[in-house]
Amino acid sequence: MNHLGEINIFEPFQEGKLSVDLFRQNPYVILRSPVAGVKPEDITIFIHGDSVTIRGVRILHEEIYEDAWVHKECYTGSFSRTIILPEDVDTSGAEAKLKNHRCRISCKMK
Repeated sequence: MNHLGEINIFEPFQEGKLSVDLFRQNPYVILRSPVAGVKPEDITIFIHGDSVTIRGVRILHEEIYEDAWVHKECYTGSFSRTIILPEDVDTSGAEAKLKNHRCRISCKMK
């Protein structure tokens, strides 16, 4: 990236990876992931078969030059995560909600 955070086409593309929790809460399997700093319109959720993919972009809305950073851990840019669900999950009625900077996807167990 250059000093304004623009993508350099000569650098290898790197995508951030979300942390996820997956747990059972009868009669559901719940997947949750922190998505702080992401607007709902900047996130997409795909459910295909037994997998769920969360994809989006976290945009830094301040102009901070690269040489001004002292320490940086908060990821900005594109991110995604695909996770395979347990076999006993019915994804046909899956529901997704964004609340309190967290994505929560619930699917009923078969």
